[in-house]
Amino acid sequence: MAATTLYQANSSVVTSKDYPSLYSRTFDKIVEQVESVEVEGARFFAEEMGNLGTFKIGEVSSALDLPINATDTDRVPMRQPLEGHNKTVTAVQKRSGIMVTKDAIKSQKTRMLAGLMTGLPNSVKQLQEFGYASVWNGGTDTNTGADGSYLFADDHTLEDTRAGTWSNVSASGAAFDTGTLFTAWLNMQHRTNAKGFPKRQKMSAVYYPDDLQEAVSKVHNSTQYPQNSLNAKLDPLFSAWEMVPSLYLRDGSTTAWYCIGDNSEADRGLIIYWQTKPEYEEMKDGMNPRLIMGRSVTLSFAVDSLHGRNLYRNAGT
Repeated sequence: MAATTLYQANSSVVTSKDYPSLYSRTFDKIVEQVESVEVEGARFFAEEMGNLGTFKIGEVSSALDLPINATDTDRVPMRQPLEGHNKTVTAVQKRSGIMVTKDAIKSQKTRMLAGLMTGLPNSVKQLQEFGYASVWNGGTDTNTGADGSYLFADDHTLEDTRAGTWSNVSASGAAFDTGTLFTAWLNMQHRTNAKGFPKRQKMSAVYYPDDLQEAVSKVHNSTQYPQNSLNAKLDPLFSAWEMVPSLYLRDGSTTAWYCIGDNSEADRGLIIYWQTKPEYEEMKDGMNPRLIMGRSVTLSFAVDSLHGRNLYRNAGT
């Protein structure tokens, strides 16, 4: 049996004709669907504020070359700290609103129209979540960091070019298990600072689409190796991270998974820049007094990446 297809106007002023069920005497009850937005992406992003349409952010490093052999009579070898990469992000303004006619308010039977207007702030939260996810989902082919490479790449350049390059992606996609997690952990242990000196990243979380819940749970919650038939004990290092399932990563890939280091907010590498945080305003149309209840929202922001020093990606399989 074919499902019923409903017609929805989606983008117009709310009138009584748009919601016949709210005005019909044939209904005994109208139920409003419970709507909520799961908040997951903000925890990985540093929040920046400004009043301009663009926001430029740069980095410096206090790392220096090592002291060298020198006697008291030699000149003191001078060393210079490093200037890092920089990036400019551009905020984009977004707006939407909802308005109801006087007739729609007067003649409704169930008095539910005012409650339906709460969808406006939820739509803003949803927009933010899709924005956060776009950085992860585009990290291998659209979103670039300040160094010019994609957020997840094997050719990131260190600030001191003599130190070479570094990678925060797996050499090839592989399913999530203890072996591939150890490879990710080892990659993060072998990270360096701007001069190429060891600076390990402590893995604090694994971020993954819901599709991988079973595989990730088996590794995270087990005290033994899932792949080992001899009941070998699981190394304690694998219990020191948090499982973070995602509703939004699967828009990019249902197999890719990510490891995240414990950098402070100031050095997370992922940013959300607010030129204008959500501003809600009452709306009335002075030219048409029959439009009596309305609300609008305006916001201007950008989500982007500066670096991926505390991140790792495996494309999965």
